[in-house]
Formats: sequence, structure tokens, C-alpha cells
Amino acid sequence: MLRLIAILALIVSLAPNAKPLRFVVQQFPPYTFTDKNNNITGAYTEMVKAACKEWPDGCDIIQLPNLRARKMLQKGLVDGMFPLSKNPERSQELWFSRPLSRTAWGFFSHTDNPQTDLTFKALSGASVGVTQNSFSEYLLLKLDKQLQLQGAKPLQIDANVTDSMRSLEKLRRNSRYQFYFSNVDVALHYMEQSGNHQLKLLKISHVGNYYIAFNKQMVNQDQLMAFNKILERLENEGVLLTYRVRWGISSPRKDEDLHSLFH
Repeated sequence: MLRLIAILALIVSLAPNAKPLRFVVQQFPPYTFTDKNNNITGAYTEMVKAACKEWPDGCDIIQLPNLRARKMLQKGLVDGMFPLSKNPERSQELWFSRPLSRTAWGFFSHTDNPQTDLTFKALSGASVGVTQNSFSEYLLLKLDKQLQLQGAKPLQIDANVTDSMRSLEKLRRNSRYQFYFSNVDVALHYMEQSGNHQLKLLKISHVGNYYIAFNKQMVNQDQLMAFNKILERLENEGVLLTYRVRWGISSPRKDEDLHSLFH
């Protein structure tokens, strides 16, 4: 009860400057996406909306293509974006909420591929598809440097405009690349929704957490703390877990570092 009173007092103290928090998201199922009725939905949309119900003036959420969304966040045209992962570059300009879920990235291949695991040797010089200007591309480029330091040939990286089933299916249709590198939950969602059983997850390469990111110029630390207090209470009450279970995503790791599983 005392904690709830403290949260309410903190929120009330922000009320004179209260305004709706403005969030931008991208088409990134099952986390955020527009459904057939043109409603923005998904695991993170529902978790954030639950918190926004307790914010003094609520929140507004819009959806844009990934690059435009991140430019709006960078320029301060919105207050925040979700979900995003942390890296040193982003942390210079963005605050991050408490983690809301665990996530992973990995390599997908066609089911005809006889490999059951993926090694540095098998990746040497391989052609790999990935979404342009995404965190997946950021991780893949870092992995490529790591491979080359160990004597491997550079990856042949083929960047796609969007993370979609169409991009994944290039593994099957025309053998445009040998592997596709993606957020695991997103790729599995597209595969399940399309009924495609000709692709498989070959190896998870990275694990970490997803967060809500806030522009430091638009949201101050008191506001961040107030929003995190709301999220903490929803976590303790099991509300956030309910949404994770509904959408099939995992609870956040206690270790918030991003880990590479390639050694």
C-alpha cells in the first residue's frame, strides 16, 4: 500500500506538466503491428497501453516504417519507441525502461539444408539476408567482424527493406541467400501465420532483453522513474506476464547484458 501511495504521489507531482506520452512503433509482430481492422496491437502494445492507463494524460501510439519511426524518435518528434534493444550508441541519446521481455536473434535456413547447427566455418563467406537498418543488421555486422578476426571470409550480406515473410521466402524461391538472420520471435510469427513449413531455425546467436526507449530530450529522469514504477507494479501483479503468455513471448532475463552465443 505504501508503495502504491508513493507511485501515485510521484505521478501527481508530474501532473502540472502532464501530457500524453507519444510513442511510435513499426510493423514488428508479435510485438507491435496493425491487425486486419487497422488497430495497432501486439504484446508490447498491450503492455504499454496497460501502463498508459495510469499515466496522467495517457499515451498516443502511431505506427510507421522502421527507419521513419527511429528518425522521429531521434529528432524528438515522439517521446518513445518500443520495443528496442540497448547498445552503447543508443544509450547516449535514449533512456530505457525496465526490461519487458527476453528476446533472441538467429539464423534461419531452408529445411533441405542438412545442417543441424551453424559454426564459424560454415558461415565463412556465406550469403545472409537481413533487414536493412535494423538491430538484426547491427548484430550481424558485429558478428561478421568477429568471424573475419578468426580468419573467415566476409559474409555476403543482402539487406532487405522490410522484415517480412517475403524476405524469408527468398531462402526458398530463388536461393537468393543461404541463411536469413532475424529476430527469432518475429520470423517464427511470420512462418506460423503463413503456414510455411519449409524454413527452420538453425541457430540462435544472440539473446537479450527488449525495452521501451525514451528520447532523453523529451522525457526526464523523473518521468522515466514514474513510468517504471507503473511497470514494476504491473509486473508484480502479474499483468505483464498475462500479456507475454497470450502472445508467446518470454519474461525478461535478470542479466540485462546482450550475449552472443557464438564462441
